[in-house]
Amino acid sequence: MVTLEKGGAGMNIWISILVMMIIGGFIGMMTNFIAIRMLFRPYKAIFIGKWRLPFTPGLIPKRRDELAQKIGQVVTEHLLTGDMIQKKIAR
Repeated sequence: MVTLEKGGAGMNIWISILVMMIIGGFIGMMTNFIAIRMLFRPYKAIFIGKWRLPFTPGLIPKRRDELAQKIGQVVTEHLLTGDMIQKKIAR
């Protein structure tokens, strides 16, 4: 049984939990930072001699044209439907 005496084992447990939360938060922050950087950067492929460095360019710059087409398709199919435009004009 854990006692919550001043300076006892109970206080050490709370300090351990707090330290684990801080370390876990830091690891999560760094993981998100690296993931976002890999999505958007670098903008152009990096070559060493004639070999392209893996994961360059980032995923979004690499597929910019495909992404633009898909966004346009979603807008025309779901946001700007013919019925919606007719309703707006009728108002």
